[in-house]
Amino acid sequence: AGEVLEVAARRAEQFDAVNAVTALFRLSGFSGQLSREALGQDARFAALLSAAEGHLPGMSARSLANLAHAYARLGYHPGDALVRDVEARALELLPGFKPVDLASLLWAFARLGHGLEQAPLDAMLAHGLARLPDFKAQDVANTLWALAQMEASVEREALELLTEALEGRAHTLDPQHFAHILWACARLQFLPKRPLLTALLQSVTERLRAFSAREVCAIVWSLQQLEHDPGERFLARALAYQAELCGGLNAPSREMGVVVAAYERFTGQEAARVLSADGAGSAARASKREAIEAQRALRACGDVADVLRLVEERGEQFDAANVSTALFVLSDRLEDASEEALTLTRGDARFQRLAAAAAAELPHMAPLSLANAALALGRLGAHRAASGRNLLQEAADRVLAEPARFNVLDVLQVVKGLVLAEHALPAEAAEALFGLALDRFDEGGRRHPGAVVVQVLQGMARLGHTPSEALYARAVRAAEEEAATFSSGQIPQALAALVWLQRERGLSPGDAALGALLARMKATAGGFTRDNWDKCRWAFRQLGYDAGVSQNPRNYAEPQGGEGGG
Repeated sequence: AGEVLEVAARRAEQFDAVNAVTALFRLSGFSGQLSREALGQDARFAALLSAAEGHLPGMSARSLANLAHAYARLGYHPGDALVRDVEARALELLPGFKPVDLASLLWAFARLGHGLEQAPLDAMLAHGLARLPDFKAQDVANTLWALAQMEASVEREALELLTEALEGRAHTLDPQHFAHILWACARLQFLPKRPLLTALLQSVTERLRAFSAREVCAIVWSLQQLEHDPGERFLARALAYQAELCGGLNAPSREMGVVVAAYERFTGQEAARVLSADGAGSAARASKREAIEAQRALRACGDVADVLRLVEERGEQFDAANVSTALFVLSDRLEDASEEALTLTRGDARFQRLAAAAAAELPHMAPLSLANAALALGRLGAHRAASGRNLLQEAADRVLAEPARFNVLDVLQVVKGLVLAEHALPAEAAEALFGLALDRFDEGGRRHPGAVVVQVLQGMARLGHTPSEALYARAVRAAEEEAATFSSGQIPQALAALVWLQRERGLSPGDAALGALLARMKATAGGFTRDNWDKCRWAFRQLGYDAGVSQNPRNYAEPQGGEGGG
């Protein structure tokens, strides 16, 4: 956030509409870390707002939608007059609005408490319905939520078209979208067709453990308002899970009370029949047993077909750990597969179901599960969720939000996933992630030194990061101090990363680190292939360091001894 504001302070006067809105939109991504009061008093923020709003009369549809979206995410209301100006400009540009931009704009208006008059609302809705086949499921969910939040008057036919657009697409929705859709239908007093409701609730059941207490409450409340009985099985699972989230059946929580009331209303039985007062009921215990059995079965899978068959047969029972294990086993079995085989796997409906579960479960995974899932998603090239979310970005964000929970190997698994997917993080996040890896390395007694140091250097190079001088110095110092533990395979990897960082970023490692790596190269000569040996010689030349070694590693093998450490 600070980096965005600093750039804005220096360059706001030079920004065009796209630059200014992009900066605001990026800043809104840090909304959870920003104080609204402090932001409102920040001169840099004021300069950025002025730059963006000055371009409003000539702004494009995409920029206009992103501007409104940024206001809403930041919780910043720019004033009624300016919001009306945004609305007026949107109506001028309406024919050029893409579905995602229209949904984003409506969502932002609703979040800002800006109700639309009937005529402009009808015009925007008509434009959206005309392009409904281009709407993603997420766009439909956001549109429905916005209409309900604005207490709009909407024709039943329009609601039928919007909800029918969700058919066959439940697997692409995130937990909040299920809650938004059902809550919107309840507020708009519209009961979707039974097949759609059944499909939505089936998906909720399959991914229940990814939902928050608030989302479960919203879904169950909506079903009550719609007078739609989802069945005892769904209600029992929701009740058991909600009790786990809220701390027991008798927890003084509205979220718990709503679910208890719905269970008792629809089933005619006391909630205590399913749960004991402390929430440790038979349904919860059964769910845990199913997850443990699924974990064992996944680990025993011999090939891709076995994993996908389990996803099909038992995916409903998967918890967050199961989803992570399924992805990791799949990526392991496909490690040497061709791109064609990977493409076929990603296109399989069972894999897409698993990927949707990963998107839902990621925020709830334990550190090891999150790290393994990130590596697997990178290996499989499946880090983009159907909703457009970048799951590897979210995994990195989670590590940085809860750094104390992750050890050095967890952090490096996430880094490897990012490298394999070729997804570069924003500079601040990359700096923090690599710094965290080195912190955990030092705090953990410098275990696995070769792997850690080499992966940090490689990660910086392969993700195109420009490390701060302090971070680079730490990494190079660690390479110098731990060079004696490097394997013959790790030395050329470290040197290649150092070459890139010097050539592309102007960072020189210094003679001390290179001397330590050269000494280790000679000491492990017996384990070198000719190709790796030549790579090291080439790297030293690129770095301007006189290694003075011959072309044949065997010349050093006997007198210097064999390969050690690792």
